[in-house]
Amino acid sequence: MKVLVIITTLSMDINSIQNILFLKYYMDQLKQIGYSIDYGGISSFNDFGNYENIINFKFKLVNQKKQLSKLCDFINIYRANLDYDWYIKIRTEVRLLEQLNFDNLLKTSINVRTRVYKGPKKILYGSSKGGEGIWKHEHGSIYSDKEEEIIPDDHIYIFHHTIIELEGFKQTEPYTDIIEDEWFHKYQWDKYNISINPIGINMDFTKYGHAYSGHLNIE
Repeated sequence: MKVLVIITTLSMDINSIQNILFLKYYMDQLKQIGYSIDYGGISSFNDFGNYENIINFKFKLVNQKKQLSKLCDFINIYRANLDYDWYIKIRTEVRLLEQLNFDNLLKTSINVRTRVYKGPKKILYGSSKGGEGIWKHEHGSIYSDKEEEIIPDDHIYIFHHTIIELEGFKQTEPYTDIIEDEWFHKYQWDKYNISINPIGINMDFTKYGHAYSGHLNIE
């Protein structure tokens, strides 16, 4: 199994080095069971050296666009060299607290925590809201017998090479520098009929202090 970890960020901030060490720890565990792991980096600055004593970047891109446009440019520039099974897009502010599980991932969906979810699924660590920390009292999920709304989180997501083939990261509109938040990601993937598969990721988003994963429809 070949995996490319793509660190997408404004800057390779030295304050996030601890998060990169956690990332490497879990990726090294995957190597021990036969996974092949490479790293790509996208930053607004040529500051990859801040992390290169921890990880080796096979691909680098200096790009000053917003986060999803950064990733779209990266994939289209390096597309001929991307022969991986799975891709992990991750921000520097993500601190993984548990190994990522590839068993329940869908090849034709974006596998991700949710920012907003209204539906029947119950998933541990499936929400970016409601966990311990600054977003503890915010609710990201509402139970419904029918799945009515899914807004994907943008901190970390996993996708198969199939998504690239389905043009899930093709940009057909001029870059406008608008906010590329969770709703923008949903808009992008809806254009290409790419579905969202909610999964659990035990993590802490450290940009504003601590924001641990919450659960979908689980108290």
